[in-house]
Amino acid sequence: MLSFWISFFCIGFFVASVAYLIARKLKLMAIIDTIWTAGLGLSALVYHTVVGLESIRSWAVLLITFLWSFRLSFHLFRDRVFTGHEDPRYKALAEHWGAQSTRNFYFLFLAQIVFIALFLFPVSIAMQNPQPFWAWTDTLAVLIGISAMLGEWIADRQLATFRANPKNIGCVCQDRLWRYSRHPNYFFEWLHWFAYLAFAVGS
Repeated sequence: MLSFWISFFCIGFFVASVAYLIARKLKLMAIIDTIWTAGLGLSALVYHTVVGLESIRSWAVLLITFLWSFRLSFHLFRDRVFTGHEDPRYKALAEHWGAQSTRNFYFLFLAQIVFIALFLFPVSIAMQNPQPFWAWTDTLAVLIGISAMLGEWIADRQLATFRANPKNIGCVCQDRLWRYSRHPNYFFEWLHWFAYLAFAVGS
């Protein structure tokens, strides 16, 4: 296990460094958003393979993680990278950091690898749960995972439709799910992590 984490951080910091150089070349720091989302899915796959997990539960956890990773990475790439327009948040950070922005953004890219490690921890615990499969908590975990990803997708689609209407420029989306929460997509993102808690019960 120690060798996995050593390799994880070495490869991760290298990938983050390359991604940072690409972001600087393209003048598009929004690339950072896709690092931890795509990185977590790939890291979960590598972890599952290296550790040699074979239980049905471990495959279910991997599937939920990979589907979440793929959907969110694709959405962020299409919404924040493919457009070629820098995210206002990163413009604000660059202005705030001033002359230190080059260094600080690099550290921010490297920090994504640490975040991936932190998020991979509950995923790995859920994968290695030795309890007999299938328990009612596994059913709950799958339902939470699927519901969360579906809710997040619906919220993102609703926001995209709202933004596509020229009449809504400068307005705040308050339609459908967005009527009940300022960020329903973040709510479902938060909910998704409870799937791993349910998978890990008894571990």
